Amino acid sequence: MTSLLKITKYVVRVLLLLLLFPLLNYDSSLNPDIGNYEINYEKSKWSYDIGFEIVGALFRHVLDFSFEQYWISLLVIVCLLLAALYRNLFVFLLAYPNIIFQATFLGTQIRFAIAILVFLNIVLLAGSAGKSKLTRLCGLAVAASMHFSIVFYYIFYRIYLLIVHKIKGFSVGVRFSLVALVVSVAAVFGSYVIAFAFQVLAEDNYIGSAYFERKSFVSTIYVLCIFCLMWLALKDYIRESRNSANIHTIVLALFLAAFVIGSSSVALLSGRTLILLSFVEPIAIYALLRSESRFCMWLGVVYLMIYLSKNLLGIIYA
Repeated sequence: MTSLLKITKYVVRVLLLLLLFPLLNYDSSLNPDIGNYEINYEKSKWSYDIGFEIVGALFRHVLDFSFEQYWISLLVIVCLLLAALYRNLFVFLLAYPNIIFQATFLGTQIRFAIAILVFLNIVLLAGSAGKSKLTRLCGLAVAASMHFSIVFYYIFYRIYLLIVHKIKGFSVGVRFSLVALVVSVAAVFGSYVIAFAFQVLAEDNYIGSAYFERKSFVSTIYVLCIFCLMWLALKDYIRESRNSANIHTIVLALFLAAFVIGSSSVALLSGRTLILLSFVEPIAIYALLRSESRFCMWLGVVYLMIYLSKNLLGIIYA
């Protein structure tokens, strides 16, 4: 594929995403966070993560943008990152309805949105594109500087991935049991660590609020289905000793699903992780559908049906 064709396809994806701009540009009167961002931007308070503040300083002092221009620029950056993440046409079309449902999140939780999109671009695409370790580390540093929670997600994800690659000498049953045990235990442990950190660092109005209530039963069941599908897919990859870039996507989806389940008692933490998982889902489905294993292909079909039902019925976002 020529560079010109790649650029053309990328521009088309960006334009299609910009059609959703009215949804992304959420009504500021309904979003109290925007007021906090505006005060922080105009008064140079530097009260958010360092990377986010550096970007703000660039727009404020170098480009001399008003807050409105700055906010619109951030939403455009979100569109650019989404277009970079969903490079395959099938994956992009799968992701499009999910992006519509997540537009409110993307247009309000801007720091976390940019951070997770940079994170996913690095984790899921940089390795397959042959990027250097330095490039990946720089990308991850950018993501973490936008929202520090990315550090925790990446550390636990790398632990899972390391286990998958280091236990190939064991029998199939032992290998699979070890992976499942590490994923489950570490996800629960990690979720409590982050929840504790949030309670220590959060403002008082979050403590005891709806943000710390248990995740809904329907959401938990949905994620449990994803966990089972990814668990079965990973078992198949381990049994057949398949060396494929798809395993990165499968391990990441499995990790995030376990993390959501493990942190279900804290709605804010599990909810944000579920959002992160929702952006991985189209790529995970595509990875299963194009697998060499017929078993994984059928898992992909099942996952596709569940995913489409979720988006059509809006059972998670209602």
